[in-house]
Amino acid sequence: MNRSIRRALGFREVGGSAKGTPVFNSAQVRELYQKINDLATRKLPIEDMHELENSWESGKYQPDIDIILADHGRAIWGDSLEQRHMNVNPKSQLLVAGHQEGYPVDLFWHRVDHRALYVTICSPHFTCLVH
Repeated sequence: MNRSIRRALGFREVGGSAKGTPVFNSAQVRELYQKINDLATRKLPIEDMHELENSWESGKYQPDIDIILADHGRAIWGDSLEQRHMNVNPKSQLLVAGHQEGYPVDLFWHRVDHRALYVTICSPHFTCLVH
């Protein structure tokens, strides 16, 4: 998952590993990130852009994404705005809108319209994996 997608989802990063893998403040974000990457690299037809787009548009992988979000969504995007501020919570797992480029609005799990955005924001990650 590229940096712009991670930032659009609000993930707070504390650095990167020697292999270029981002390091997150939160175990929940690390697990969600790994599950999304596993789905992208193990299940999706990444060799065929047309097949990938058709599969994505038809919702073929929506159940997989729904499971990932059900497992981690509330624990990540359920944080209050106050919990996201580093001065209040040094272990904050999410950015605060406007504090970093690429994260213009705070996402919250309790907002149904935001839940739809999580999938929309992630879709470029899957299509950019096509060889």
